[in-house]
Amino acid sequence: MNQLARTIAALCSAALFATTAVAVEQQMHSDACRSDVERLCKNVQMGEGRVAKCLKDNEAGVSAACKDHMAQLRERAQDRMKAFEQACKGDLDQYCKNVPHGQGKVVACLREHEAALAGSCKEQLSKIDERHKQMHAHMQGIGEACKGDVGQFCQGVQPGGGRLAQCLKTNQAKLSEPCKSALSTK
Repeated sequence: MNQLARTIAALCSAALFATTAVAVEQQMHSDACRSDVERLCKNVQMGEGRVAKCLKDNEAGVSAACKDHMAQLRERAQDRMKAFEQACKGDLDQYCKNVPHGQGKVVACLREHEAALAGSCKEQLSKIDERHKQMHAHMQGIGEACKGDVGQFCQGVQPGGGRLAQCLKTNQAKLSEPCKSALSTK
């Protein structure tokens, strides 16, 4: 396998896992995986894909509904990565073939050369930006709805690494209705 193919495969694999992991953690309160997460991953701290990894590690005990849901998430992520690969393959080979993958380095490399990229690759970068904006807006909505709950139940919890999400999960029964609602929104 040549360097470009390895880079694309690694990028796809990492992005696929990360996308699925983030989606599972964001949707765990409202989808088919909620009971599985509570049953199998109750003590797992949310963030950085830990809940998704826990579900994968305990796959034998995961419900059919949750497996189907995760399969749908994986399929959508695979479709996005395939479109990205097709649209950016030439640009990756030309501008970023020696860039180590991980931590967004390949995407950062493409952005450094954005003016010279093919239109289809620029379009894929725009789609990545749009998904980031949507996720950021969703997280801001949760932050606003849960601000009082965080102040009441999670004082002293250091933000980052899923610690606030874990605190909210631990106190789920005591949360305000706006916070519960925001957490259950897909």
